[in-house]
Amino acid sequence: MNQKLFQRFMNEIEDEFLEEAYKKTAAGPSPSRLPADGASFGRNRRVWLRRSIAAAACLCLVAAGIAAGGKLRNDGKPATMEDIAELGFRLVLPEEAEAATYEVLEGGTAVEADFTLKGETYTCRAEKTSEAEVPAGEDGWVAWYTEEEEVLYVLAGGGEAGDAALLTTARQIMNRLGYDMDVAPQNAKNIMYITFALDPGDGTEALETAETSFTVDGIRYAYRTAGTGQVVLQDISGMEDGKYENSSSLELGWCAAEAFWTEGGAGKLIWLDLAPGLVYSLTMDRGASKDALTEMAETLYTPAQGDVG
Repeated sequence: MNQKLFQRFMNEIEDEFLEEAYKKTAAGPSPSRLPADGASFGRNRRVWLRRSIAAAACLCLVAAGIAAGGKLRNDGKPATMEDIAELGFRLVLPEEAEAATYEVLEGGTAVEADFTLKGETYTCRAEKTSEAEVPAGEDGWVAWYTEEEEVLYVLAGGGEAGDAALLTTARQIMNRLGYDMDVAPQNAKNIMYITFALDPGDGTEALETAETSFTVDGIRYAYRTAGTGQVVLQDISGMEDGKYENSSSLELGWCAAEAFWTEGGAGKLIWLDLAPGLVYSLTMDRGASKDALTEMAETLYTPAQGDVG
């Protein structure tokens, strides 16, 4: 999240809330859920959003004790973490990473880090691009993309330890960057995390949106969430209603929701958690039904203000 977006949000919130967010972040990993408090949900929502953004925007890139050698730069010297940072990449590795080597690629538009963690080897690649594209023809990766940075990061590896180790390693990196990765289900593969500004198309201001896309049993899902000041349901899925054959109103927890799907084909589910002011969407590229959409949504969604039932 770049300085411009960070400052825009910071200007809209009182100092006392920023101080509270700072104290909670400094005390340890910030929770991704809000406590139940109906009388103060507006305050909590702003603190929660600010804390998440502050953690990402104020990150300091540090070596954290990694013993780093490097692949050669054009001047014949080993590439270092500092070289990577100077090119505008936040290529942070897990704190316990070993034997890290860095390489500058494609004239500085891409970089890679190879490292070992708990006996398994990994490669983390970062590439400057204006689009968050799923790596083509590859399997077994975790990726993340921030629209403001226009950099796609892809982590691959894990060896015999498999997908669980890969996801754990990715979580370690993302946590150091200030992102919450505890969204995708345990059996998910090829997970991509994206943050971007979304025009809701209703004349209101753009929404800072986070998307987690992943594959389960060959079906590609995309789960989005955004903070909103609107009290009406906004569709942040990016998918038009007219492409689906069926629609239905339902409830997800205590939230009013709308489902759209073509039986066995694509589908989407949208809902609004009014108390914290968060709007959600879930899409699937095939195998859709009302029950399939609802089941996955219930797996992913945890009310931000906690269980008030």
